Amino acid sequence: MARDQKLDEVTEGLLQLYPLLFRKLHARMVLSTLEMMRFRILKILMIEGPLPISEIGTRLFVSRPYMTKLIDGLIAEGHAERRPDEKDRRVLIISITDAGREWFGKTRGRLKDQVGELISKLEEGDVRDLSHALGTIRKVLEKIT
Repeated sequence: MARDQKLDEVTEGLLQLYPLLFRKLHARMVLSTLEMMRFRILKILMIEGPLPISEIGTRLFVSRPYMTKLIDGLIAEGHAERRPDEKDRRVLIISITDAGREWFGKTRGRLKDQVGELISKLEEGDVRDLSHALGTIRKVLEKIT
């Protein structure tokens, strides 16, 4: 098979993966869409540290007005805080709070339990295949710059 054809096949497969994951896993979870977005924002802040609202929105493909609403909710809950950027006072920097870290940890645990419950219904061979495939996908995707 030609490289271009294989690249097209892989690209198509990756594009189909997210909707499949959403249908099979995300749609069955107890988090609302709003909670899931807040969870994703806190995850970015946990990994990357404080960031401007615009950068978080770019990473999540979320518009500025919706990002502001999401961030305002996180701040009202005490899960995040904002401060002006030292270099440009017009830019707001968002950081996660200790309460946000705690909520993230508990929520991640709930999500992990839910996914584990769904996966536990698979046959042993399917679990083994899925584990191997995920390891391979993670290893290969980490090479993408």
